[in-house]
Amino acid sequence: MGLYNEEGWRDNIANFFTQAATGMTEPAFENMGNGLYSHKFTNGEALVTHNHINHDVKPNGETYFHMHWAPSVNMAVGETITWTIDYTIARGHHQGDVFTALTTSLVLTYVADGTELANEHMILESTTPIVTPEPDSLILSKVTYGEGTFGSASYGFNMDLHYEVDRNATPNKAPNFYA
Repeated sequence: MGLYNEEGWRDNIANFFTQAATGMTEPAFENMGNGLYSHKFTNGEALVTHNHINHDVKPNGETYFHMHWAPSVNMAVGETITWTIDYTIARGHHQGDVFTALTTSLVLTYVADGTELANEHMILESTTPIVTPEPDSLILSKVTYGEGTFGSASYGFNMDLHYEVDRNATPNKAPNFYA
């Protein structure tokens, strides 16, 4: 058996865009206290991401949104934070899809068990998948932080997608991708 398996899961990584956006309060880009920098989100601050759907996706497979983040201070048992992902999806190749207002909202809630340390890398993943869009689709998202009962800032690194794959590539670069 080789090291590469065509079926399984991959990450579709989207880094945050930091251009000023009307109606949004963006987090500061700050030193995490260790000489490393990240976006330090306080309550209600948001950034945007764009995910491009790759050609290795499993048709009608499952895709899960997830956030990479770190609390800015230690968390106590029962404290909560949220990451809200408002998004819209449009297929490419002139198929009639237009980008509308952010039409779907997904709230990811984390409840601390009291072992979370300041600057500890955390991953919070949705429990409900979306059906994987076809290749060359774009997912435009706004990611907003909620302090919940934690009451402190958190560092946001990126929002990405875990998605199912069943191939290295599609036979065609445009629709019909799989013919």
